[in-house]
Amino acid sequence: MDKKFSFLICFFVLGVVFFVNTSCSYAAALSVSPASGAFDLGDTFNVNIILDTETQDSHGVDIHYLNYDPSLLEVQDADSAEDGIQVSDGGLYSNTQLNSVDITEGSIDFSQLTSGDQVYNGSGTLVTITFLVLAEGTANLAFDFTQGDTTDCNIAYSGEDILSSVTNGNYTLGSPAPAPDPAPAPDPDPCVCPGCGSCPSPSVVPGNVLNLKATPGDGQITLSWTDPSHSNFEGVIIVRNLNGYPTSRSNGTEVYQGSDNSYTDTGLTNEEDYYYKVYSHDDDFDCSEGVGVMATPTADPSPPVVLGGGTLIKGSGPKVYIIENGQKRWIPSAYIFEAKGYDWDAVVTISDAELTNYPDGPDVVHQILLRVQGDYKVYLVENGQRRHIPTAEIFDSYSFDWQSIVEVAPSQLDQYPRVKHVKTAAAEEVYYITEGSLKRHIKSPLVFESYGNRWEDIIIVSQVEVDYYPINDLVSAANDYKVYRLEGEQKRWVKTIEAFEAHGFQWDRISAINQTERDAYVTGADIE
Repeated sequence: MDKKFSFLICFFVLGVVFFVNTSCSYAAALSVSPASGAFDLGDTFNVNIILDTETQDSHGVDIHYLNYDPSLLEVQDADSAEDGIQVSDGGLYSNTQLNSVDITEGSIDFSQLTSGDQVYNGSGTLVTITFLVLAEGTANLAFDFTQGDTTDCNIAYSGEDILSSVTNGNYTLGSPAPAPDPAPAPDPDPCVCPGCGSCPSPSVVPGNVLNLKATPGDGQITLSWTDPSHSNFEGVIIVRNLNGYPTSRSNGTEVYQGSDNSYTDTGLTNEEDYYYKVYSHDDDFDCSEGVGVMATPTADPSPPVVLGGGTLIKGSGPKVYIIENGQKRWIPSAYIFEAKGYDWDAVVTISDAELTNYPDGPDVVHQILLRVQGDYKVYLVENGQRRHIPTAEIFDSYSFDWQSIVEVAPSQLDQYPRVKHVKTAAAEEVYYITEGSLKRHIKSPLVFESYGNRWEDIIIVSQVEVDYYPINDLVSAANDYKVYRLEGEQKRWVKTIEAFEAHGFQWDRISAINQTERDAYVTGADIE
C-alpha cells in the first residue's frame, strides 16, 4: 500500500485541513521484541513489533518495510486459509489494509488504520512474526525508516508522520547441540482402510547409515560409515554389483554382514568400477532402503576418497544435500531435514568445485499417510503440507500402501497447512487448488509471486490427480464488484444475476483473486 495514500485516507476521514508543523515534537516509536537472542537451526521463534505512541493520538501505521535475510530466516504463514504469507495481526487498529510477506526479497509489509474519527493512543503488539531458522549466521531485522518520510515506516496522525525512532533486531543463529538417541517410534493405532478391513501397524525399520565413504586402493576398496541412531539397528549388509547400484539384497554379491563401521573389499581389478549398496537391518533382518557408493580400485598411491550415499554435504552456500547413488539431493527445509532424522553435526562442508562433481538428483521429500480417527478421508503429508487424496484411483496411482495409513487426532492433522499449488513432473503448468477442490491455472511467475507464494512449496502430483479437479473459472478480484468467467486468455464479466443463473453458474464456485491475476487476462465480451 502506498504510504502517502494511507495518510490521505486519514486526512479525508477527519475532513480537516492541516499544515505540517515542523516545530512539533513527536516521540512515537516502533521496536522489535525481543531485539536479540540466540537460536539453533530448525528452531522457530516469535518476534513482536511493538508500537508505542508515547501518549499521542494516531490514526494509522505503516510497516514499509521490516527487512530480514531470507537465506537465514523463513517467515511462517499465520493464516493458511489466505493466499500468500501473512504475519499475525495484533489488532491495535480496526482496519488492516495490507498484510504481506515477500519471501524472496525478505520484507514484511503491513498497514492498519482506525475507523471514522477513532484514534489509537497507547503501547501494544502490532504484529507477531514467527521465524524458522534456516542456516547459521547473524540475522538482522531492520525497519526502513527516515523521520518525516511518508513512504517508509510511519505512524500517522492527521496526515503527519509522528514516528521518531525505531529499534531493530539482531539474532545469533547456530547449530543445535547433538540430540540424544531418539526413542523408538510408538506403534500407531490399528487403522481401517477401504477394502482391506482392519490392518496392522507398519513395522519400523532402522534408517540408512550416514557418511558412507569409499577409499580406493591397489586391488581393494575400503568402505566406512556412521551407524544410524535408531535403537533397533543391529548391523549392516553390503551388496556389490559390477553393472550399477544394486536394486535389492539379491541384485549382486553379498560381501559383508556385521556390525563394524568399515569393511575392505579385496581381490578387485584395478581401474574397474564397483558399485555397492549398504543396507541397515534390525534383529529380524528387516532392511532399510539402502545407500550406495561407486569407486574404482587403483594403484595410484593417493586416490581420492569418494563420498557415498548418506553423506550430508554443503558448499559455501546455505543449501544442504545428501548424497545418494552418486547424486546430490537437496534437502529443501529444516522440517524435512529433521523429519528424516538427519544430524546437523554430520554435515560435511566441501568446496564448491567438489560440490559440482556430484550431479543433481531429485529433491528430498518426506511423506506420511494420515487420516483422522473415525473419518474415511486419507491425507498425504508431504514436506510439511497436507493434501486430501480424494479417490482410491488417485491413491493407487502413487502405489501407496493402504496398510501404511496412520490414524491421528484432528489436532495432529491440523498442524500441517494444506497444499495450495501442484503441477505434474511432465509439464510446466502450475495450478492453484482452492478450498473447494477446484484447480486454476497460474498464468505467469508474476501472478504466482504476487501472492507471496514460494516455488519450493509446489507439490508434484500425478496426471490422474490433476485431471480429477474441476476447473475454477469463476473469479472476483479485491475492490472489484464484478464476477468474471475465465476462458482461455480472456476474462468475461457476468453482467447480471440473471445472466449468472441463466448460464448455470454456481455461486459457491466463485474464488477471490488479486488484481495482478485479474489483469493478467485480457477483457473479453460481457456475458449477458
